[in-house]
Amino acid sequence: MPTTTLQQAPSVQLHPALAATLPSANSAWALVTGQPGALPLVVCHTVLRAGIIGVGLAVAGQRQSLVKNALVSSLAIEAFVLGWAAWQKGRQG
Repeated sequence: MPTTTLQQAPSVQLHPALAATLPSANSAWALVTGQPGALPLVVCHTVLRAGIIGVGLAVAGQRQSLVKNALVSSLAIEAFVLGWAAWQKGRQG
């Protein structure tokens, strides 16, 4: 049975410290380093994360303001990830 591997988009170069991280870390790194096409990836990862958070909130029974709470939670995580990527970039010089 042939195996398949996930490949990084050719326009996105990974920071060596991000080799075994989540895709959202890679897109954050691409955004803070100014790589073309990074913003749509960051937005996509943020929306997908909001979906995961929303499912968790719904399962937990917190259905009031579900979409708003999921989006705000996802944006808070993305802000942290972008801040971390910017800090890593600053450490490089």
